[in-house]
Amino acid sequence: MTVNEMITSFSQYYDKMTNLAAPGYEDSEILLFLNNAQDNFIKERMFGDNFQPPAFEDNKKRVMDLQPLIRDYLFQSTSISYFARFEGNKCIMLDLSILSNPVVGKFVMYPVGLSAKIWRTEPTINGQYMECDLIKTQDARKFETTSYNKPYFKYPKYFISEDMIYLIYDAYTTSAGTGSLFNFIYVKNPTALVAGDDCDLEDYTHQEIVDMAVREAMQVSQDQRYETKVVEEKNVKTQ
Repeated sequence: MTVNEMITSFSQYYDKMTNLAAPGYEDSEILLFLNNAQDNFIKERMFGDNFQPPAFEDNKKRVMDLQPLIRDYLFQSTSISYFARFEGNKCIMLDLSILSNPVVGKFVMYPVGLSAKIWRTEPTINGQYMECDLIKTQDARKFETTSYNKPYFKYPKYFISEDMIYLIYDAYTTSAGTGSLFNFIYVKNPTALVAGDDCDLEDYTHQEIVDMAVREAMQVSQDQRYETKVVEEKNVKTQ
């Protein structure tokens, strides 16, 4: 389904749901609803309804739905800042701005995972890649390593602040050497839906995006049918 076909489908479904009783929308307005719906669709696939499990990678359909947007980037040693500090923590910094474009802006919508090539003394690990745990920025202090405090945590921790990834190791782990040291997997920002173009996501997801856009349009117009439909969908999901 092209974007033009999504616009047509929106208009037809909206007219059907409102029985032609609500004012119509211009194509430019429909595109706003469709782009919002596309973002919400991706967010729902990443985090589930109401941010409830299962997690994204534990659900094959979610992975399949977002597959066209999943990318990975290998950070080279030349793009890495060693031993920076954030909130008192000694961190390795990975600059996400290199994944941006001055025309379209940021490429990264959601992080999926980060693996780092590490060396560890206890237990001994020599140049192996290890998955890192994503933490909240405010939790970074919990893993602070000082001359008096040397915590051990099995997996390196990372958090994202603005355009930077901050990676924290315990006192027994280091990252050294050259080449591809950090593999970052992420969901890229989708291309904005524009009349005459195609949608990044698979065809079978387009109608669901249209349906979400119509529900938002009905909510904006305060159509009572919107509330009824939301209740019906919640009842189906709980059965």
